Amino acid sequence: MFDFKRYLTTLQQLDVLESLVMPQSVVLLSGSSHYAHASLSQEQQQFLQVVQPAGYHIIPSNFPYNRQFDHQQTQFPSLLQASVSNIAYYRHTLWNTAFQKELCRHLRPLFALENIVLVTQSSGLNMFTQIMSQMPNNPTLKLIALGPVATKEMVPAPNHWIIKGQKDYYSRILDCHTPTHIVACGHHDYLVSPAVKEVLDDIIKN
Repeated sequence: MFDFKRYLTTLQQLDVLESLVMPQSVVLLSGSSHYAHASLSQEQQQFLQVVQPAGYHIIPSNFPYNRQFDHQQTQFPSLLQASVSNIAYYRHTLWNTAFQKELCRHLRPLFALENIVLVTQSSGLNMFTQIMSQMPNNPTLKLIALGPVATKEMVPAPNHWIIKGQKDYYSRILDCHTPTHIVACGHHDYLVSPAVKEVLDDIIKN
């Protein structure tokens, strides 16, 4: 498994012209449980298909959404390894200015392209809010935050939905956003929760 310094160097070498993000896309953003690739798990892929509006593209990668960064792997770390990586990732998101610069570079298309549906998991919202003030407003960007853990609070907006689980104590304690929806699930259950899918179905239809 890569260490973070090597991961950061890799991000800095990526050409943003190779970004996978395109207009009218569904994009997933979460803190990284490993640094070797940006592949989506099978659960994440299946979930994005559920929230995919008609005519939208699914971006088949997590951050940094780049053709030059491996996103076609099927091997993932253990829960313990993933937890350690996520904690380090969260810390770098808050205090590593070089990493924040790379967040800006690779997330800029989300703010520049029309009709983006962004689904964040856990500290993915923290990645997003850390760089929001440096980005132009994109009124067509729709944000769905699942069990967010973020240090900066967003101004409530009609195109932002904050979903928290009744048993998600991480999000309830470590995040200050007022939920727009409360569902019956825990922190690790959003992608498979029927209650979440019901809420998202209503959001997409409206």
